[in-house]
Amino acid sequence: MSELKNILLATDFSEMSAHAARTAVKLCGLTGASLHVVSVVEQIAGYHNLRFPPDTPPPLMRPLVDSARHELDAFITAHLGTVDATRQHFRAGRPYEEILHAVRDSRADLVVMGTHGRKGIDRVTLGSVAERVVANCTTPVLAVQKTLAFDQAMRILVATDLSPSAERAADVAGTLARLTSGRITLLAVLESPHTGFWRHAPTEDRAQAEARVRKDLDAFAARALGGVKPESVVVRSGTPAVEIVAASKELGVDLMAMGSRGESGVAEWVLGSVVQRVLRDSAIPLLAARAT
Repeated sequence: MSELKNILLATDFSEMSAHAARTAVKLCGLTGASLHVVSVVEQIAGYHNLRFPPDTPPPLMRPLVDSARHELDAFITAHLGTVDATRQHFRAGRPYEEILHAVRDSRADLVVMGTHGRKGIDRVTLGSVAERVVANCTTPVLAVQKTLAFDQAMRILVATDLSPSAERAADVAGTLARLTSGRITLLAVLESPHTGFWRHAPTEDRAQAEARVRKDLDAFAARALGGVKPESVVVRSGTPAVEIVAASKELGVDLMAMGSRGESGVAEWVLGSVVQRVLRDSAIPLLAARAT
């Protein structure tokens, strides 16, 4: 069972970051976790390869740093109430790299950030940074495009390829389900290593494969969901990212969870970089986790 003691909010002051902030506050209230917040000033031309302490920026960067500090203070006041100064991580550098540094320094158990967000100010942006954080962070990441209130029974879709990364995502999803009396649907997508294989395969072959996968999914649920019994188990055939997004819409879920860079032991169903496509194509909040 995952325990959330420290939650890190990454913000670029955009509308999507405001949704992430409200989500993080709700989660902290639910779990009793401490809230940390990180904001990154991105270098201007000529400083791209330079990391410098925010307290002593180069002359050309000083106005930008001062402005960003004021933006952070205003954002905290508007959306977070109060955050202890020791839990504010104001940084300068490449956004995704600095967020990863802040994850380490804050000992975060979960990162919450907006995705598909517009820039709040030109030099501070998350946008596609969320994808890079998800790909490189060993701490679970919750990427949101809308506020998750956690005040009602959540419907959570856990997409799995049985990898260790998928198990870690499922463990966090199980924790959230218990906290909100939520319901979990477990999903696996069968994908052939040969294009079009399933379209031409005999029906009994597909049925046999699905039966085998369902048996594996039962074992996965027992060990990975922390005692939460899935409401349903779904096996689909097709392109993983397409099927995951389609299933999330059809089921009307509030949250998706999946492993990032998972390596499947079964050749015909994998997630791997699929999480990146799901991030781009879906408007549903996504919890992604990597095995450490």
